[in-house]
Amino acid sequence: MPAPRRLAVDDLTHNHIGTFKKLHQVIFPQEFAPSFYKDALNPVLTLSKLAYFNDIPVGCFSVRITPEKNGPRFYIQTLGVLAPYRRCGLGEKMLRYIEDAVREAKGKDVSLHVKEDNEEARAWYKKLGYGDERLEENYYKKPVTPSGAYLLRKEMQAR
Repeated sequence: MPAPRRLAVDDLTHNHIGTFKKLHQVIFPQEFAPSFYKDALNPVLTLSKLAYFNDIPVGCFSVRITPEKNGPRFYIQTLGVLAPYRRCGLGEKMLRYIEDAVREAKGKDVSLHVKEDNEEARAWYKKLGYGDERLEENYYKKPVTPSGAYLLRKEMQAR
């Protein structure tokens, strides 16, 4: 019988920022500015975590928090898992963690962008309750084809 999988989401600290950066370099096709990593360590600006599979860091996310009069806004900047560890439940665990944090902070919704040709990611988010708001043409600044991205959003309701 295979050993049980341990899936965990844990805090990002100064000691782990190198791991967080390396995961971003491997998982995501774009480069992130040094300010992205600096902000990731500031809990007032972002909710950033590492995800572990059997104590091995294999995923991460960063959510921008914007204070507003009617409650904070939450935008998923990044959420990803290394390819060999996809379909193990870590992505959904991270997303549920984010959603719980949004509810706890009395946020009304959470949003993100998905590259317009990434049908697999759009289908996954839709399965988890996210809806297409609109297609934003030329969303990506650097030359990339296609350059558009769908804005997805999910309303949060108290549990």
